[in-house]
Amino acid sequence: MLSKGHKLQVMVRSCCPSKSHFAKCVTNVEGRPPKTTWKCDHCGEHIISGDKFKPMIARIHLAADKTYGICSNLCHAQDDHAEGRRAEFRKLIADIDKKQKAKRRKRKQQEARLRLREKEAQESKRKKVQPKIKSVLKVADSSAADYAVAQWAIAHDIPPNAMKGPYWKMLNQCLSRTTTSYTPMNPHKLKKVMLPMLRQQAVSDQKSILKHQPEAGRTVTGDGATKDHIPLIDFLCYVPGKGVTLLGVIDCTEHMAEGGTKDSLYVEWLCAM
Repeated sequence: MLSKGHKLQVMVRSCCPSKSHFAKCVTNVEGRPPKTTWKCDHCGEHIISGDKFKPMIARIHLAADKTYGICSNLCHAQDDHAEGRRAEFRKLIADIDKKQKAKRRKRKQQEARLRLREKEAQESKRKKVQPKIKSVLKVADSSAADYAVAQWAIAHDIPPNAMKGPYWKMLNQCLSRTTTSYTPMNPHKLKKVMLPMLRQQAVSDQKSILKHQPEAGRTVTGDGATKDHIPLIDFLCYVPGKGVTLLGVIDCTEHMAEGGTKDSLYVEWLCAM
């Protein structure tokens, strides 16, 4: 359930105001199917055919400015409100054209970024890196390394599932490329040096992705599973063409203890943004 002060917003597509200026007319001719047209309330012309109302044709007709190659029959009414009505629909057409141009510009920018990414990916595949002599001269027998890693994992209760995924693969790849003078990680270095650096890097990556959301848009998502042994919700933000970043992690232990679910907390978090 939503807490006080939060409202779930539902987007409803509004009807074009031009529809209120037209009347639906059905003509019945013997031996033929009924014919439906839409008649202008001001000039009496039937400009739209078919059961479905066409807002674009109606706006152009009421604006009486240009045909735009769509509606050749413009409204010729000369009542007291004719000029104000025409100005209203001319402004409406101009606003719609402005939004359409912005969407086309945004789409072109996204397509340009995607083409650039594809070009960079193709160029990176063409590059061939000369292997280092040290990597070629390494000992082929890896049983000693497997034995040491297994002892370390079992002694510290490291679950086997921790040794899979992208971070474990990246760890092994980075260690294989280090020099023989590399000093293994220690608790002091991990807590005092590396943790602040990782935090600063995460904040920097988040800012670099979110700065493109005004022109590229964004999608916020989270896991809504109701597992008692995982009382956390991760909120992620996806920006097209830039990637995914972590917005926050919420502990919902107290919320679930009171009978709530992760799904309702997820909706509350979105409404609070």
